[in-house]
Amino acid sequence: MAVPKPPGCQGCPAATLGTGFVPPEGPVGAEGAIIGQGPGQVEAYSGVPFSGPTGHKLNLWLVKAKLHRHRLRIANVVQCWLPKNRPPTAAETSHCWDAHLQPLLAEMDNLRVVVPVGVPAIKTFLGPAAGETTAGTIVEVTRDALLKVSEPVSKPIPQPGPVPEVRGGPPPGGPQPHQDHGVDVPSGSSTGSSSVYVSPILHPSYIIKGKWALEPAQVTYLRRIAKILAGDRPTIPDVAAYPPSLTIPAVPDQLDEWLEGLPPPGEGDRRLAADIEGIGNVLIGIGFCRFEDEATIYVPFRRTGGELYWTDPKSQRRAVEWLDRVLSDPTIGKVFHNGNTFDIPFLEQFGFEVGGFVDDTMVGQAYIYAEMPKRLEFLGTLWAGLPSWKYLSKVGEEGDDK
Repeated sequence: MAVPKPPGCQGCPAATLGTGFVPPEGPVGAEGAIIGQGPGQVEAYSGVPFSGPTGHKLNLWLVKAKLHRHRLRIANVVQCWLPKNRPPTAAETSHCWDAHLQPLLAEMDNLRVVVPVGVPAIKTFLGPAAGETTAGTIVEVTRDALLKVSEPVSKPIPQPGPVPEVRGGPPPGGPQPHQDHGVDVPSGSSTGSSSVYVSPILHPSYIIKGKWALEPAQVTYLRRIAKILAGDRPTIPDVAAYPPSLTIPAVPDQLDEWLEGLPPPGEGDRRLAADIEGIGNVLIGIGFCRFEDEATIYVPFRRTGGELYWTDPKSQRRAVEWLDRVLSDPTIGKVFHNGNTFDIPFLEQFGFEVGGFVDDTMVGQAYIYAEMPKRLEFLGTLWAGLPSWKYLSKVGEEGDDK
């Protein structure tokens, strides 16, 4: 028999539609909370969240991640089983947040990490711009922002850091340097009571329905959460910010100066990570990063308005010659993402020959996990812990969607 609904469910659009009521499980003093999108049939009649088939899968992930379920508080965005397991509506989510979920989180004085499970839960905490690709992203928010009644956390809180040194300055009309950067705090540092991490994962039911290739990624994300709960404070890079080591050349001489940072042939790592930026069939610029010291240079060709970056014909010619020399040099190894089928053919149509091509990160991912997604955003989150830049690009300055 299903657990009867408490008085707080009165007035909810799902009060007469949803079956049962599933209260939270786990200690109030827990530092971590796992929040699903809603209970299923098994949960509705057992009164225990994540106790059905998807709960068994979640339990397996927690074991692999070395997270102890009995030390976590587990609940759902909505507390009753909705017809046909459909996602909750905005009105249902709002009522359940006010009546049940917000008070639940507010009484957790030691709360450090919230793990939304499934897209409806992800959107509840990170706003409508978030979704499937946001899984694995770690967002640090203030406790007050997290507990704001009926309003989801929709904007990552920038992490304070040094202003990057951008030699030569950004091209006029182009993006301006962002001054907020992730801060690397030593392991074991406390986040303080005013800071909470929100780090979503995909729902086990989504994986069970055929997305098995994404299962290892969810375990990886939970292992990062386990490290946070063990005392680590993660580095949260600001993917919208220029790297502190970035050079955007104001004069062509800076191209040669940057290249001098590579060791001589045979005396060190002469690989460069390369990434082109283009709009349609127009080359906007190309970025290089030295592996040895992570120094980055962006070689622009056009501004955002479409006009040439190098207004002086001599400077334009020198920049093209420099790029041709670097790309064709067989002693300088080039690493692309999807270079075989996109970057290299794109450059060749402009007359550039690519020599010393040594690796393709898309191909490397295919060798490791052939079934997994291979897009760069996913790999950045999976392997480097980078937040979803598509999510960040959709979040406005005041927390609204762009």
